[in-house]
Amino acid sequence: SAAPAGGVTLTAAVRNEGAPVPPGVSVAFYDGDPGKGGRLVGTAATTTRLRGGETEDVSVTVPAASVNDLWVVADDDGTGLG
Repeated sequence: SAAPAGGVTLTAAVRNEGAPVPPGVSVAFYDGDPGKGGRLVGTAATTTRLRGGETEDVSVTVPAASVNDLWVVADDDGTGLG
């Protein structure tokens, strides 16, 4: 979607399939496979407690045309760790 100042907002749905988790689950957005040197373009975190089966959307805004191959990783704070 369009964002202010020529940016693009990237949104991912984070779904919990296990036991309840508190707010603050880290989510990293990459241009390319992070396991093969993909470039970190932003991070976000959940803001609500997620019970099993619940979903929350998280978003980051990046410069337009800065992502060609989007990968999103939950439990990743941008360093490859949760």
